Amino acid sequence: TPLTIIRAASSGLLEVGKMTDLQSELTGMIDEQSAWLDDLANRLLQTAQVEGEDLCLELETVDVAALLHEVVADFQQEWARGVKKGVIASPIHVSLPEEIVPISADHDMLRSTLSELLENAVKYSSTGKPISLSASHNQNELHLSVHSWGSVIRLEDRERIFERFYRCQEHHESAPGTGIGLSVARRTAEAHMGNIWVTSNEQEGTTFNISLPIHLASLEQEGRMSNWQRKY
Repeated sequence: TPLTIIRAASSGLLEVGKMTDLQSELTGMIDEQSAWLDDLANRLLQTAQVEGEDLCLELETVDVAALLHEVVADFQQEWARGVKKGVIASPIHVSLPEEIVPISADHDMLRSTLSELLENAVKYSSTGKPISLSASHNQNELHLSVHSWGSVIRLEDRERIFERFYRCQEHHESAPGTGIGLSVARRTAEAHMGNIWVTSNEQEGTTFNISLPIHLASLEQEGRMSNWQRKY
């Protein structure tokens, strides 16, 4: 794609070197902004896919521990390259039980949703406060959560933030955003026949929770969910 060529060219120039300080700065800007534009384009494509009426899940067996570590590693790499604008570096921890069951899910959609929740957690977290991604399960459900310390989400906003384009009034000025990401996260959770919700208070911080039924594994043989199964 044109973006791939631009990024390859700018990265190549930076690797070759032998440029003046101004040339290096301008080439670095091209590389940084093309990476950001690539991320934005991917978000728009994912949003269009998830919001479409013909949404189908590409089910595969997902290693939950590997998924959480992958999400954190991707985020840290993109932050280091300047792709993640308007966020600060925060310590990010992954908390897992000794054994965690795999789940049948759409890997890319689930990764995108967790990445969105992680980015929001970092974006609205208090400076230097740790962020944690956790997973646990019982016999029927897998529970994923992203916890942070920052401004409390008001009770009246805790359902509305999952509506498309809605943003809390106090966040309009403090952090950039489109109000799309959480609506896509809810669509993803519901497409997996699961739920998403948030808890938030000063004593315990803010936690976004996703519950997914483990019995989805029985659908993996089909590879896709049928129209009937998508009527959640």
